[in-house]
Amino acid sequence: MSNLTMAQAKAVGADLAQEYRLTIVESDSPLVKVTVTALKVLLALIPVVGPLAIVAITKAEENFGRVSVTLPLPWGGSLVILSDYATDTPEDYLCTVTHEAGHGKHTLDIGGWQAAVDYLASVEMRAAAEAMPYALGLWVRYLLTGVVPDASGPHASLASNTYHLPVEHQHLAHDQIESNLATIRNGLPPPIATAVFVLASMRRHCPAAIDPQQHR
Repeated sequence: MSNLTMAQAKAVGADLAQEYRLTIVESDSPLVKVTVTALKVLLALIPVVGPLAIVAITKAEENFGRVSVTLPLPWGGSLVILSDYATDTPEDYLCTVTHEAGHGKHTLDIGGWQAAVDYLASVEMRAAAEAMPYALGLWVRYLLTGVVPDASGPHASLASNTYHLPVEHQHLAHDQIESNLATIRNGLPPPIATAVFVLASMRRHCPAAIDPQQHR
């Protein structure tokens, strides 16, 4: 366990929120219901993908307390809804927010509507979209402990009903995560812009919480 405090974790989270236009809330925030309702109204106007997205959001709502979610917002940025478990420890908070920032960065790059279309319409894109954020969470664990994390947790999560990924696409996501872990084993950030950004932010806000070898 690191000596990271929740105040430090939230300071890094604030940097991520500003950089990637994230609004970070807990699952019981009144903003969640307001935003989800507005999203459903807008999505109902879009043929084909709109109804699919509404079904996906409705299913996600049932798990907001258990699974953290990032919703791309058509009007800009993303809403990050933290599960009850995401705030158990500062380490959990920072790993979760960094994971969700990976989704937010993708949304910022291609736009909220396109992110939703890609995620819903292509299983392969959904697998890739989940692999990168999981690698980011593992990277932060490594920064805090100096130990390369085991990827069994992400692998099990990707195989669950949460993502509805066929076995071959689970393997695609697993391969991408393992590729990033190979880079981490060499003490280097994965080739993901958010990995470099979060390290710089941690060096500003919580340098003592970073494993010593990452101070070079």
